[in-house]
Amino acid sequence: MTRYKHGDYTPYLYYTSNYGESWELITNGIPEEHFTRVIRADKNVKNLLYCGTEFGMYISTDKGKNWKPFQLNLPKVPITDLALKDNDLIVATQGRSFWILDDLNILWDELARPTKVDELRLYSVTPTVGYGGGSGNTSVSAGTNHPAGVRLFFNVPDTKQPVQLRFIDDSGKMIRTFNSKASEESNKLTFEKGMNIFNWNSRYEKADKFDGLLMWWGTLEGPTAPPGNYKARLIVGEDSVETNFEILLDPRSEGTAEDRQAQFDFLLEIRNKLDETHDAIRHMREVKSQIAALNGRLDQKQYAVVIAEGKRLDSLMTEIESVLYQTKLQSNQDMLNYPIKLNNKLAHVASLASMGIYRPTEQMIGVKNDITAQINLELKKWQGIQNNDLPAYNELIRNEKVNVIGINE
Repeated sequence: MTRYKHGDYTPYLYYTSNYGESWELITNGIPEEHFTRVIRADKNVKNLLYCGTEFGMYISTDKGKNWKPFQLNLPKVPITDLALKDNDLIVATQGRSFWILDDLNILWDELARPTKVDELRLYSVTPTVGYGGGSGNTSVSAGTNHPAGVRLFFNVPDTKQPVQLRFIDDSGKMIRTFNSKASEESNKLTFEKGMNIFNWNSRYEKADKFDGLLMWWGTLEGPTAPPGNYKARLIVGEDSVETNFEILLDPRSEGTAEDRQAQFDFLLEIRNKLDETHDAIRHMREVKSQIAALNGRLDQKQYAVVIAEGKRLDSLMTEIESVLYQTKLQSNQDMLNYPIKLNNKLAHVASLASMGIYRPTEQMIGVKNDITAQINLELKKWQGIQNNDLPAYNELIRNEKVNVIGINE
């Protein structure tokens, strides 16, 4: 109740256990002039209460016997209403818009069992809706959206040992590994002693690329995890802890979970084929570089046969690569002059198929199968070079007694 319109700013919160026959005042810890506007009981934890006053938020863990400030980064403004939705606390303020406190499950975990300072702990994860979007940048004039994907909270007792965070599907297969020692920024896990937050965008590992790769509207991103049950494992030295979590289908989607699974399977197949294609291009370039280095220091007359064979192999690999990738690309504008090749065409199908939540169309499947067949034809040629031509080439080098180490005259 309130009496501020009568000049009385005392907080008034009451509790009854006998349907109103008697009432107990429960405002201990709330300052005298912080008159109360709203009180709500948590839906998951017994005796956990939230209170909004004229001067901010308060919380009680003992059914209102004692209150503590629960301000965090919320401005000290009048709290006119509170609502609880899933694991979020939604706060209506007077003059500061709506505020949402995410991830109440961390508070629930702490109340159930407080974390020890030296404890390695991975908190529970509330079922996550698999939707797109992004958090944007923090602003002084606007709120920041909850990041898309799965958010994990974990406690690390020290920073002396490397930390790994692994995501595993329901069959036990590894999806992604993030490591504090990872060389690639996309797989880097940053942490500090104590409480940490990690946002996983729910994506599988992206396809490999090679130096100088340019693409027009093609994605190398791995697909987002479909609805289902997953596991997160936190590893520090010999210690590890796990937690299970669920990814849900976006309830706004017109598609079914089966549609979402079909989309995932389709995109994963494309990612794997792009991965295989780019690995082949990178390996062919490595071989060509070694051949060029060898030919560059060999005597043209003495080792004419070896040089000729090296050039032949270089020509074969160049032809394969030029079918798989537009080798003339030097900048993003070059796509206007030189048509994209098979890898980019396949990556473009992935870009289109990942827009929205729906199963791939028959046309997408047909184009993907056609491009994949053409890629496989070129990869088969490369496999033939690997299995037959390169061993024969190395045997020729040995027979011609070419020195591995030499000095150009």
